[in-house]
Amino acid sequence: MPIIASNSEQIGRRVPVPMLASEIVRIETAMHFAQVSDKTIRRWSQADGIGRQAEKHAPLQVSFPALLMKLDGETATLERFRSGERSHPAVQFYLHRAIALLEQERLGRRR
Repeated sequence: MPIIASNSEQIGRRVPVPMLASEIVRIETAMHFAQVSDKTIRRWSQADGIGRQAEKHAPLQVSFPALLMKLDGETATLERFRSGERSHPAVQFYLHRAIALLEQERLGRRR
């Protein structure tokens, strides 16, 4: 495990999941799907590593598949995702689910 990861965990933070650009959602979208506040998404992002922020005043980028895993309480799947096991069936389920939900949301806004 990288030194950065162990140091981050010692101070109470998780290394964010590796994110593809297509998996990133804005904090407003994350709030909408999770039905929680801005502060909650930010806390989860820091504590559970479901998002990242390049600098202090940069926008928070949230991994939508990681958010769905967090909402379902799938901590083992989230850990697999964080470690890069994208081909694991449980991780694949959330990757496909995230795409489907975002596409459904996009099509719903067009109407």
